[in-house]
Amino acid sequence: MILFTAGKKIGVWDVRSGREIRSFFRDEQSYRSVAVSSDGQYLACGGFANVVQIWDWRWGRLLHTFKHSNESSGKSSKIIAVAFYAHRHILISLDNGGSLRCHNFLTGELIASPIAQSSVAAIAVSPDQQLLATAVDEGIKIWNLGTDTLIYTIPLHPDPYHKSVRVWCLAFSPDNRFVVAGLRSFKSENNDNIRIWAVANGEEQQSLPEPRNVTGLAFSSNGQTLISTNADAAVHVWQATDSQT
Repeated sequence: MILFTAGKKIGVWDVRSGREIRSFFRDEQSYRSVAVSSDGQYLACGGFANVVQIWDWRWGRLLHTFKHSNESSGKSSKIIAVAFYAHRHILISLDNGGSLRCHNFLTGELIASPIAQSSVAAIAVSPDQQLLATAVDEGIKIWNLGTDTLIYTIPLHPDPYHKSVRVWCLAFSPDNRFVVAGLRSFKSENNDNIRIWAVANGEEQQSLPEPRNVTGLAFSSNGQTLISTNADAAVHVWQATDSQT
């Protein structure tokens, strides 16, 4: 099983041995987010300078570099999430201002977003390329990418006028049955957690305690293991329960 990490460089790790097997970077770029295409061929990296890169990760070869958006405000955006939608050769990128952009990841061409959404905190595309999850103030929205329509919203707050948590990251299970969120509590770091919902009906399945706010989530290819990273740069490996396999 392979794990990708972002920082001053992109690290490629063997999870079983804990050994870094490859690393690469370009132009002293600092990386905040990574995503792998569904065919495993391409790696997308989002940086701290409004830059998105597409790599052939097996050979450490940079294929494309493009800007997330035009910086008319004079402030440089940080790319906090990237996700492939391979059916349309789309890479979806999200900056720290909540702005979504879509590019053709083969050419770098900016294209119209299939989803009209702003103030987004996190994104994830399902492995079957049918669904997009977006985290916004009112909850997690599940979209049908085939029809570009909203299916439903998973509420996060018992009282919609008093926000208690914020989503930092999202992931789908490999079988598309579950969506997982890393949550940061506004009340106490001790209340940070990972929550899991069934995609079919939006019902919560499980909550996992996390000592610090979660910064990244990923499933193993067989869905048996969930990997999380947190603000202490720690990596936690969770065993999926019977209800999630």
